Amino acid sequence: MADSIEEKSRTLAKGKGRFCCAGGCTNTNADGVSLHSFPSEKRPDIRRKWIKFIRDEQINFVSPTKYQFICERHFTKECYPKKYSILEALGKHDEIKRKDLNPDAVPTIHLKPKRTQNDQLEQNEIVKKRRMTVSKKLEISRIMNPRFHHQAALAEDFELDRNESDTGKHDNQDQEENNLKSTETIQQTRSVGIQISKRLPHRSKYIQTSLRPQSNSIGVQCNMAIISKEDQNRGKIKYPRTYHPSSDGTTACEMEPAYHDDDNDTGDDNEDDDNDGGDGDGDQYEAMDDNDSDEDFIPPTSPSEDCHQEDESFEEIIDNTSQDEWCKSSYIVYGSQLLELFSSCPKCQCLCSVACTHKGSMISLVQECICGYTRRWNSQPFVGPYPAGNLDISAGILFSGSIPSKTLRFMQHMSIRTISSRTFFNHQQALLFPSILSVWTSFQQRYLHTAREKNLPLSLGGDGRCDTPGHSAKFCSYTMLDVNLMVVADIQLVQSNEVKSSSHMEKEGLIRAVKEFQENGLAIGELVTDRHPQITKFVREEMPNTKHYFDVWHVAKGLKKKLQKVSQLKDCSVLQPWIQSITNHLYWSPVSSPDGGEDLILEKWLSVLNHITNIHVHSGDKFPKCLHGPIPIDQQRQWLDPSSKAFVELEKIAANTRIKKDIRKLSPGPQTAALEGYHSILNHFAPKMIGFSYEGMLSRLLLAALHFNENMQRPQACTREGAKRFSIVFPKAKGGHYSLKEVKEPCTFAYVETLKDEMTRLAINGEGKRKDIQMPMAPPPLSASYFHPVKEDAINNFQSRFKLLP
Repeated sequence: MADSIEEKSRTLAKGKGRFCCAGGCTNTNADGVSLHSFPSEKRPDIRRKWIKFIRDEQINFVSPTKYQFICERHFTKECYPKKYSILEALGKHDEIKRKDLNPDAVPTIHLKPKRTQNDQLEQNEIVKKRRMTVSKKLEISRIMNPRFHHQAALAEDFELDRNESDTGKHDNQDQEENNLKSTETIQQTRSVGIQISKRLPHRSKYIQTSLRPQSNSIGVQCNMAIISKEDQNRGKIKYPRTYHPSSDGTTACEMEPAYHDDDNDTGDDNEDDDNDGGDGDGDQYEAMDDNDSDEDFIPPTSPSEDCHQEDESFEEIIDNTSQDEWCKSSYIVYGSQLLELFSSCPKCQCLCSVACTHKGSMISLVQECICGYTRRWNSQPFVGPYPAGNLDISAGILFSGSIPSKTLRFMQHMSIRTISSRTFFNHQQALLFPSILSVWTSFQQRYLHTAREKNLPLSLGGDGRCDTPGHSAKFCSYTMLDVNLMVVADIQLVQSNEVKSSSHMEKEGLIRAVKEFQENGLAIGELVTDRHPQITKFVREEMPNTKHYFDVWHVAKGLKKKLQKVSQLKDCSVLQPWIQSITNHLYWSPVSSPDGGEDLILEKWLSVLNHITNIHVHSGDKFPKCLHGPIPIDQQRQWLDPSSKAFVELEKIAANTRIKKDIRKLSPGPQTAALEGYHSILNHFAPKMIGFSYEGMLSRLLLAALHFNENMQRPQACTREGAKRFSIVFPKAKGGHYSLKEVKEPCTFAYVETLKDEMTRLAINGEGKRKDIQMPMAPPPLSASYFHPVKEDAINNFQSRFKLLP
């Protein structure tokens, strides 16, 4: 049908004819029907609905051409003004030459093409072939797997009934082509006829009743007690590493032993509605006989059509997915859906009494029936003494850098049973903090061991980050980065009451980090930091064998701020076009002099004062003239006058004593720009607006470091054609100028799996309180030195200035 429409489109396009492009319709502008053009792009919502209407029958339809319209037969009477209905009622059809639609009219009626005799014969052949294929496959099923005898027989009857229903409905369509309402009714009747059969509910119930106990045993809680040794030896099912029997020695969701049937251990008809709809036995049949494979035999996706094959689909998932991966998945299940599973007895189908208890996100059900059947079921396995789901929620909150109060409130708004904030903090203190510290310590020990084996001085970059805005920060974290490997090598956390004042925290962090490397027998050959005066003095006096460099970005940042401030002064606006060039020259001076020494870097920097006055020959010995060639006139900017106010102010900034002293120590190689990226990650794991305890802040610092070390050197993403991907960004600091940024591959989170494995090990073995993995001793809180009154006395002495006297 699609080919005929495309052929008609090409034919009419040549003759400048208009036609209806809806599927199954052959009306043109010569058939006496009104053709309506698609809404313009000024009304995107209505236009999108019209295009969707065409795509329901023609999947490859993109957008209409100037010859494609939709005729009036696809619109209901409500889509037209009432005047047309009045004229038709009065018999004045001749006065209606062309109908106009209502502004919000949308086509909704699909027409079906008439079936020819050849089409009927072809359909009969398809039905005949389908019957033969179904019979053959079901016969193989009886031979290979006798336990599916009842299901196969019922599925065969249902499949044949569906084919006969399809054939009968195709015949009825020939008689009702011209009646649009009948056409719609036929379409609905066909859908209901397929999905609802008078015999289907009885068959579906028969299948579910016969296999329901086994589905609860395997599909819900993965009962290890009924897995045969043969399956274990074949490796089809693996024991999960994180799920173990409960403390009372029984497995969750354990059936009465007398009710288990060894022949049906792998049978399970309780499957998730979100599976891929595959059929395990069907796949085996197709592999055995590809020539007889029939596309029409693939089970439909609707639950009502697929109910007789649920058991086989679930078995395919168990076979193709390892038990460990299956048990990792979690789902949101509504209480009403659980009630459907447990309200009736799987043994006698009578109503049962169900007792329900909650423990955080875990629900425990006790099902009792008058026939004597009893079952206890837990929605979660246990990890040591902890319900697995409760532990996963706490781990997910911390390992993702989320805030517990917001996350738990989000789950409460969704009416999801969850843990309390106190439970989260208990998990955090007992398991999560030790897990993070253990994983970080293991990484750091491997790094230090590798560095000792190389026996080379380290090249490190250091920078501090205060946790709260302002000049009275509570914490300062000092990070040491290996600039060659681009990994965070050490982190030190300092609290303000451990030093004289908050301005001394950064120096204390560096001292502790240097001591950590020295105690492990490692020498620091190069150290790149910012221009912090206390750090500069400490390195000069206490680390004489270390080359101390300044990061260029920190120097350029301060220089640019000063130049922008000067350019706003009176008679200094001429300096504005030179600011970016001066900043670039600062980067170029050390980078272009890797072996030239400090004097060459300084002479290159001071040459900028001559260059902007159009003097390109200098008095220095190591850099006597500019390296650029003649500057074209169209690229020249306004040169500065050496006696102008703008040049005098620039000289004060570029040639003062401190800046010349710092220029000599600019790093020609490694920089600390990567540490700024780490600080950006740290803002996600530990936002400055949130107050954390000492242990909480340290743990989030280590989490950010683990994430940074894993994802720092991700490769650049590529397009489908293999081209490197870039993005254009407009940083606020550049004042409207753009920057080109590489697009990296998505982040990975392998470290989270390592953390969860360590958390599970600690929970199972009860090692959460081991002395060797305990958090460092936290300093006393800032309020410890203050007077703490008794709360009752404070309440009694409380007086409000707004309280009215009696």
